[in-house]
Amino acid sequence: MTTYHLKVMKRNRILGSILVFAIVLPLCAHFSGEIESKLISVVMLIATIGSLMLLFYLFSFGQLQITISDSILVFKWKDKLFFNFKNYDAIHLEDIDGIIVESGMLVKIKTKTNAIELREMQSEFFKVNHKDSLQLLKIFIKETHIKPKDSWDIWLDKGWLTWAYWINLLILILLFGIIIVYLLVIGFTIKLFLLPLIIGQLINFHFKMKVRLT
Repeated sequence: MTTYHLKVMKRNRILGSILVFAIVLPLCAHFSGEIESKLISVVMLIATIGSLMLLFYLFSFGQLQITISDSILVFKWKDKLFFNFKNYDAIHLEDIDGIIVESGMLVKIKTKTNAIELREMQSEFFKVNHKDSLQLLKIFIKETHIKPKDSWDIWLDKGWLTWAYWINLLILILLFGIIIVYLLVIGFTIKLFLLPLIIGQLINFHFKMKVRLT
């Protein structure tokens, strides 16, 4: 019997947390600004942000223990005071029919009836050890003989990648056109600083999709 520990983030919960954060924080900033004492208002705002970040962490992140015994995977979340995750049912290694990776890291395993999220935290701030995740990935590949796929592969299988490629290319052309017209008509302004960042990411997507399509 071998046990692995993963620090997992739930993407759907993160999106929900961001939405709540975006709504609650401005309200808290407004009400704290109504307080006459500047010191109290600043302390309240800092305390609110700290509390929201703590709740965000508890709600969105968890530690998952995966035990492998006789080719059976048993999943157990570490209990928390609040926002516990529902445990996954145990599965057999031979039931795995899909392995999803991102940036070389194991993020999801799929069976015919279930999808198990193993998306790990990538931030260096949390100092995540990916050793167990990489070891699990090696075991799954060896035991199932399934080739791992990433998001680009999934889009390609579903026929979405060609559309995404041309839409991305169209957006790139439009952005370059906007920059040229803006420079000719208005001239350089600090607002243009954001566009190269967006264009850089779109160019990165362009070449990644082009590699998959050729």
